[in-house]
Amino acid sequence: KVYRMDEDTLKYTLVGVTKTTSYPITKLSPGEFTDYVVKPYRKAAGVTCYGTVCPDYLATTCPAKVKRLAADVTSVTSLHLTWNAVANASGYCVYQKQSDGSYKRIAKAADNLASITNLPTGKKATFRVRAYIKNSGVVYWGAYSAAVFAIPETNEFVMTP
Repeated sequence: KVYRMDEDTLKYTLVGVTKTTSYPITKLSPGEFTDYVVKPYRKAAGVTCYGTVCPDYLATTCPAKVKRLAADVTSVTSLHLTWNAVANASGYCVYQKQSDGSYKRIAKAADNLASITNLPTGKKATFRVRAYIKNSGVVYWGAYSAAVFAIPETNEFVMTP
């Protein structure tokens, strides 16, 4: 039997029963933290015997996709990136498009702002961001934001779909 902590009553409520070692949990929100426990049982001769409840497990879902990424050129070689904060995010990673079309992580941010410096003057620079959540030593990644590009010298900013 799988139980989930009810945040209102602070008691565990039954989520479902399974005969296997896994159970799908659906209809969760992005970045949601929830405590679960599993209580093994066996029925024999009309009697239900319960085993020891496993220690609670704080599970999380991946964070939501970063939205509204925007660039504000601050000089001919630098810019600020901003985006909407993502609920429960531990932080964000900023990626810049490379000449071969791949993206390379260039910065890590604790909040929804990153300053990017040492950009080549007059060259298009394309970025995207994704949020992450750390839980019990495991990192859960959100989807990449839509890409945004800027050309520092001309102060041009375009959001790509």
